[in-house]
Amino acid sequence: MFAPEEISAMAYKMKEIAEEYLNRTVEKAVIAVPAYFNHAQRQATKDAATIAGLDVLRIITEPTAAALAFKLNKKVIEKTVLAFSFGGGSVDVSLLSIDQGVFEVVATSGDPNIGGEDFDERMMNFLLEKYKNTTGRDIRFNTHVMQKLRRDIERAKRTLSYRYETEIEIKAVENVEVSYTLTRFLFEKLNMDLFNSTLNPIKQVLKDSNTKASDVDEVILVGGSTLIPKVQQFVKEFFCGKELNRVVNLDVSVAFGAAVQGALLSGDNNIGYHGNMLVLDVNPLSLGIETDSGDMTKIIPRNSMIPTLKKETVTTNHDFQETVTINVYEGEGSKVKNNQLLGKFDLTGIQTALKGEPNIDVIFVIDVDSILTVSTVDRGTNNSIWIVGSSLIKRAEQYASMSSEFGTDFSLPDIVMAFKKFEKKSMVVVMRTDTLIRVLAQF
Repeated sequence: MFAPEEISAMAYKMKEIAEEYLNRTVEKAVIAVPAYFNHAQRQATKDAATIAGLDVLRIITEPTAAALAFKLNKKVIEKTVLAFSFGGGSVDVSLLSIDQGVFEVVATSGDPNIGGEDFDERMMNFLLEKYKNTTGRDIRFNTHVMQKLRRDIERAKRTLSYRYETEIEIKAVENVEVSYTLTRFLFEKLNMDLFNSTLNPIKQVLKDSNTKASDVDEVILVGGSTLIPKVQQFVKEFFCGKELNRVVNLDVSVAFGAAVQGALLSGDNNIGYHGNMLVLDVNPLSLGIETDSGDMTKIIPRNSMIPTLKKETVTTNHDFQETVTINVYEGEGSKVKNNQLLGKFDLTGIQTALKGEPNIDVIFVIDVDSILTVSTVDRGTNNSIWIVGSSLIKRAEQYASMSSEFGTDFSLPDIVMAFKKFEKKSMVVVMRTDTLIRVLAQF
């Protein structure tokens, strides 16, 4: 049995492919992930890359990567762009404001439970039931037949994107073959509720950003599932007949955009664009802690620009309490039971006092990859604990020995005040992220 990170690392055979193609060693990477990937998924992605021997310069969302590719192909100066990414496993939507070379993600949303594979599953179940009714045989446990049928169904789905009908043959026993005709109408009927659901992330993004559909200048399609005519129809009708953009090959647009981001980070100017480009992203899900009665207190709301730092002050529930447990959650539910637990830790040795008197600061820091670092500090005793994401540990250890550059007299209020000074100057914050990490390493 392999851990998810190890399985993911096996997919990094592409590192060797890239090295063979470029005839040089590849050590760094920019990785594109679905916009609605949560903290754990992003962290696992970085860990997988580390196992494969890659230093991840940046994690970029797939819609943002597609927007970068769109920018280079269309020479956009100033536009509001909605990127609709629909692949095999999820649908992700991001609304971006593109002004000269600045790409600002205004809002993002998604549904990890809808993808092209769900369309396949609907057709699979339909044909299996039809075959059982015709022959009296249940072939669900025939591994060989099921594997072939799954491949044939995916092929049929692709065919129905440009033809109105296609044939599928099921041969479960020797010399017995049953043929079925699949039509586009049947395919759409089986999946109509899923088509409708794909619009929900679009509605959420527009609501979160207080944007009307008519305010969107361009709609970019990303991912193989956007080739389905009904998907295109629904999106086009939602935007009142606006023409949809497929400016680059759907299958490579995300990779193309990630390559552009990699070139920008490495200082390569040979990318077909002259001028500065800056990507400002947001965190996809709210982050917070558990408080009284299982409530979720959000410290960093979803769609906050990153990197960012936010603070919440908590206190004790009992007289002379010596330990406070911090439970960190991710999600939009008002109760923590409806959200994802990211982790928990204890702050010990806090000020001995009556309940409600100690002041304990809980600080959340999100870096440019949406990786979270959490800390707590008791103001009375100055006791603190830092929980640093594994992707930052290596850099934290590296910079911890560089105290001569920053000194050792940084206090937490100094960090908070320094960050507040720059938090509204996005370009400065982006440039100073590593500096912030170095300061965090002091604790």
